[in-house]
Amino acid sequence: MVTCMVKLGQVSLSMSRGRPKKDGNRPSEPSGRVTLAHRELNEVPRDVFLRPSDVRILDIGYNNVTDFCFLQILTSLTSLVLDNNSVTSHTSFPYLPSLELLWVNGNKITNLALFIDKISTQFPNLRYLSMMKNDAAPSYFNGGTRQQYLDYRYYTISQIPRLCVLDDTPVTEEERKASGKIFGPQRKKTRKHQVRRRTETTPLLEDTL
Repeated sequence: MVTCMVKLGQVSLSMSRGRPKKDGNRPSEPSGRVTLAHRELNEVPRDVFLRPSDVRILDIGYNNVTDFCFLQILTSLTSLVLDNNSVTSHTSFPYLPSLELLWVNGNKITNLALFIDKISTQFPNLRYLSMMKNDAAPSYFNGGTRQQYLDYRYYTISQIPRLCVLDDTPVTEEERKASGKIFGPQRKKTRKHQVRRRTETTPLLEDTL
């Protein structure tokens, strides 16, 4: 059983979308928190971090970043906000065992299986994930049916064992049991086809498994 000590209301990072200082574009790092949001960035230079090993929370939302190799120097990173960038199903990430929270809302993720496989491998201790406003995360808000939404949740929960909160909803024990029955290890060869049939017009899982 996965124990989630943090309540949903405490997951919010409450980050200030700070402006650059007058003396340059280097962000402040109070309490290990760095924000580079709304900077119109296409890439993040490594020298922007004064003390990389001290950074625990990083917000680079609302930019156009596609290369995240720089993250490998942030060895203590626990929370990463990439909302409204150019993250796709094929985006690569470095191995970050300390990362527990990832927000990728409003990106260009279309293949659920491919993306979840990447982040479950590269972020093995992930506990909080938000993927809203991506084609791979169907919901009422982007035209998805209830069954498509449930399949999305079940598949994601089944592949990320430590997950406590998906989008804005806590993961329940009932969901863990259901996801295990539908997408458990013994059904690895057929899980792709199960989701494809249920999602009908939304190809969440393509030929990647």
